[in-house]
Amino acid sequence: MPVLSRAQIQVAIADERFAPYLAACGNDDAAAFTLYRWNLLVASTIQEVLGLFEVALRNAIDPHVGAWQLTAPPAGGRTYGRNWLAEPHPLLSNSQGARRFAALKDNVDKAIRGKGRAPTHGDFVAQTTLGTWRYLLPPASGNVSFTQRLWDSNVKDAFPHLRRNHGALTFGVNRILRLRNRIAHYEPVLDTTKIFDDTLAMRRVLNDIDPDLKPWFDRQSRVAWAIAQRP
Repeated sequence: MPVLSRAQIQVAIADERFAPYLAACGNDDAAAFTLYRWNLLVASTIQEVLGLFEVALRNAIDPHVGAWQLTAPPAGGRTYGRNWLAEPHPLLSNSQGARRFAALKDNVDKAIRGKGRAPTHGDFVAQTTLGTWRYLLPPASGNVSFTQRLWDSNVKDAFPHLRRNHGALTFGVNRILRLRNRIAHYEPVLDTTKIFDDTLAMRRVLNDIDPDLKPWFDRQSRVAWAIAQRP
């Protein structure tokens, strides 16, 4: 099996991206590349559980935002239905940003192009990002924001087992969003203590939704196994 030279690694990975691995391995190229491959393994297992977490989170929150929109005050001479992602009430649109909803609609249109049918609410949910759901949660402090009012009226019911301050929930989801962005951009995740803390944040949020989700999540997760493979 051919071994990549330092010059080839420099082209394929780039010095700046490879530097953390070299630093962790005392500038040993071979050891650093082995660590790089391990990072890919860990990142892939984190991506697996991020998928489980994100789907559970969005399915918990979505119906409660739809229920809010059904009872929201008329705006612009009209009322709004449950499909808040396709036709958001102005209060939602102003809070989340009209561009976010416009970009979502574009992505849905591309996803169903050629399928010969109109988009469903499920199509819209499938095209959301973790950030969509994070920014529906209220900030840790303050009670005047729209998201706080949305929380108080409906979204809190997505977390019937929440036994901590809602700010801790928002902080946890924000932490998971940062992890998701690191994984999506192929950044190093070499701090195993932080990885454990990040997965703990996922487990806590899932427990806030339904305590049975936490052991189910644990059974699916390969993160601890991957961490144990560290060279």
